[in-house]
Amino acid sequence: MKLLALDTAGSASSVAVWRDGAVLTRTGAAGGHHSEHVLALIEAVMAESGLRLVDLDAVACGRGPGAFTGVRLAVGLAQGLAFAAGLPVIPVSNLEAAAWRACGIDGVPSRLLVCQDARMHEVYWAAYERAPAGVMARSPEAVGRPESVTLPVAWAEAGVVFGVGTGFDAYPELAARLGTRLARWLPLESRAEDIARLAARLGLAQAVSPEEAAPVYLRDDVAAVPR
Repeated sequence: MKLLALDTAGSASSVAVWRDGAVLTRTGAAGGHHSEHVLALIEAVMAESGLRLVDLDAVACGRGPGAFTGVRLAVGLAQGLAFAAGLPVIPVSNLEAAAWRACGIDGVPSRLLVCQDARMHEVYWAAYERAPAGVMARSPEAVGRPESVTLPVAWAEAGVVFGVGTGFDAYPELAARLGTRLARWLPLESRAEDIARLAARLGLAQAVSPEEAAPVYLRDDVAAVPR
């Protein structure tokens, strides 16, 4: 399978080309404006791969949750590129991609709690568990204040949990609530190479037409201040 993957939901833009298990990546500077350089990253990685858009099987993108502007940008670019080349789009969860990235670190426990800073004193979060084919979701994706984060009931008697994401540094009360259940955490975000690997695993059966690709925000009203 040959894929172009885009991720602009976090602090840095990244793009990747997946070609039958081999991956090429380009990453922009953290904290920059994604729209200013993501097209140059796409051009560079496609040139290095030697592929044209029409040579690809699909375009994959991080569909959120994440930064609103970044999520819209990744999905919009994927739609435009896919439509122009007559390709489908494979939307991938940014939370699941971050969990996938954590699984590549030696010594990480099999149970992963992903909590990304959503601003407004909230986090995007979900629980995952390592599986032979990657990771499996053990809770729905959600957004809420740190005190709303809970571990799956099935993990009540289980061992320690590994924290993934920027939410743990942003809101220390998260770690305090979990206590000894939390082994440690790393402020990992998804990257395009993680999006590409997940999209390749999902395959074309999970692809949608460009017009069907949609961002996942979770938060319905960004203007409202949480009470």
